[in-house]
Amino acid sequence: MASGRTAADLCVKPGTPAVAERIVKQAAELGYGVLGVEAGGEVWEAAKEACRELGVKCLRRVTLASSSTSKIKKMLRNSRHADLVAVKPESISVARFAARDGRVKLVVAYTPMFLDRSERRLFSLGGGAIEIPLPRPGLVQELRLTLVSMRRAVASGLRVVLTSHAQDEWGLWPPASAASLAVLAGLPARLGFEFLYTNYRGVV
Repeated sequence: MASGRTAADLCVKPGTPAVAERIVKQAAELGYGVLGVEAGGEVWEAAKEACRELGVKCLRRVTLASSSTSKIKKMLRNSRHADLVAVKPESISVARFAARDGRVKLVVAYTPMFLDRSERRLFSLGGGAIEIPLPRPGLVQELRLTLVSMRRAVASGLRVVLTSHAQDEWGLWPPASAASLAVLAGLPARLGFEFLYTNYRGVV
């Protein structure tokens, strides 16, 4: 861990209880103290129990995706059980709505420039952050897109969090490795650590 802080990965997606347990165990070993788990039923229960046993804070996450603002509004009403609501916008109008709605804490986006200055300010004041998924190993195009997105988000004055979207324990990134991507993006190293160790605090 960096400077005694706890790292967070606000998006893991286990498909079975056994995988949920393995993800939580690996995450704890890597130094993650906060996990956003996107799962339901017995998978969620397994993740929650594993987190309790290992001292990891477990957040129930939902990701809403649509190109329709009205559909997103309906999905938000049905997401009251979630600890953490993320929106993956499929249109500019949905992205802008998500940035203005205080219930949405994460906007999953590779190109955060679609928000105007006032929307970026509202989003930041409300504790929201742009979520940039970490690239999958070996996929150079995803790596390039991640680096560009990080630069754009920081230049826009937006809070950034990096997440793995891991579907198994092998999809997790060591926090220091994920943070080092900031340097590859031409950003100060301290920002990379903020992406993992600090910025999530305003979100959760």
